[in-house]
Amino acid sequence: MFASVEEAIAFADKKDQDGGRPVFYIKAVDQKDLEGEVTSVDQVWVKIHNIGDPKNIQDRPKRPEDEKRWPEYWKAYRDETEAPTQGTPIKSFPGFTPADIKNLSRRMIKTVEDFISIPDQEINNILGGKAFATKRKAQDFLVYRANHGDVSDLIARIKELEKLVGDNTDNGTKRAEGDGVSESVNTDKQRESGRSNGTGARKKKRKKAG
Repeated sequence: MFASVEEAIAFADKKDQDGGRPVFYIKAVDQKDLEGEVTSVDQVWVKIHNIGDPKNIQDRPKRPEDEKRWPEYWKAYRDETEAPTQGTPIKSFPGFTPADIKNLSRRMIKTVEDFISIPDQEINNILGGKAFATKRKAQDFLVYRANHGDVSDLIARIKELEKLVGDNTDNGTKRAEGDGVSESVNTDKQRESGRSNGTGARKKKRKKAG
């Protein structure tokens, strides 16, 4: 792959611009000994997913330069932990629906930075008609985040306030409906009372007249 070690290191140093996402794993590989007998051995392989293209996957044995190319992923594999996310997780952006997040994750798009870096046509294939508007919102979101810091707490607070306003609106509607029923009942009682009083008065007048 590389003409020299220096070339491999130079390539690895550009990992921030690397569009690949590796998944290291153990694969059983058959090997033949000198007598032709087949023996299975465990080897470390890597599946390299191209961001935004779920069909473009390179599957090959791990190479020494891969450890330098993806040090965080290699460390996570050795430590048996989840690979860290470099950038702003897609769940942090409120412009993505739960379905959007699943569709993006299938394409190894883990961060908002990944999302805005893939070609527009690929974004359109994932999100459809809202693709370009969502990309602009994502870009604005990153700019705002860079200037004001993490906004996840603010977003959570806004959602909490929206829920509170919604609950109060529902309660107010119920109270208004209840007041309307009470007024209707009171009005009916007043009418009934008025009719009763009127009937009693007429009876008294007839008695006096007799």
